[in-house]
Order: sequence, then structure tokens, then C-alpha cells
Amino acid sequence: AATLAGLAFANSGVALVHALQAAVGGATHSAHGAGNGLLLPHLMRFNLPSCQAKTARIAGLLGCDIGGLSEEAAAVLAIETVQQLARKIGIPQQLREFGLNADQIPSVAKKAYLAKRILRVNPRQVSLQDMQEILRAAQ
Repeated sequence: AATLAGLAFANSGVALVHALQAAVGGATHSAHGAGNGLLLPHLMRFNLPSCQAKTARIAGLLGCDIGGLSEEAAAVLAIETVQQLARKIGIPQQLREFGLNADQIPSVAKKAYLAKRILRVNPRQVSLQDMQEILRAAQ
């Protein structure tokens, strides 16, 4: 499964969540999968203005009852469901659980911001300040 995931990543681009986790992982020596799981709901919220319809579709694919929900409500439900799943399987919910201190956020964001190849495929343009805000929200 890991090999297939690696092949998919190599051919599709992995966007902002992986850029941030690579920098977080470098600072905290946290597991890449756990860090991605922690950060994913935060990145889904950030990207929502650029991919609301796709995010709403994810809710249905996750088995959520989206009948009667607006596209926005279904998208928010998808994000909440991803976060609940991460919690259920034991993924930490805050970066401080990995040992990331608030004073490390600027340097971690700066390192992630250098990953231009990865950031290029993110659905929404991201600034260094955006990255810092995302990390603070996950702190």
C-alpha cells in the first residue's frame, strides 16, 4: 500500500499539506502520516474557497448523509468527518503534541514555503502568512 501511495504521490503532486508536514516533521521528528492526518482538516478549511464542490463530494464518498445539505454545509461536514476519523484512529489533534512550540512556527512555515514544486499544485494560492496562520490553528 505504501508503494502504491508513493507512486500516486509522485505522479499527482501532494500540495500544501505535505509541504507543511515535511517542515513540521523536520522540526519535530514526527511521523509523516500522523502529521498529514493532523494537518489535513486545517488545509481542507484553507482550500475550501477554491474547491468547495469537490470537498462537498468527499462528504458523500465518506458515507455522510448529505441529502438536503447545501454544498457549503456538505463541504464543512467532509472536513469535520476527516477530523473525527483522525481522532478516532489516534492521530494527535494539535501540533504541540508532536513537540512543536509556537516560537517555531515562523521558521517551519518559511521552510515549507520553499517547497514551490509542491505548492504549485495546491488548489489555492498560499502565502507565508497563510502558512503561519494554518500552523497556529493546528497548534
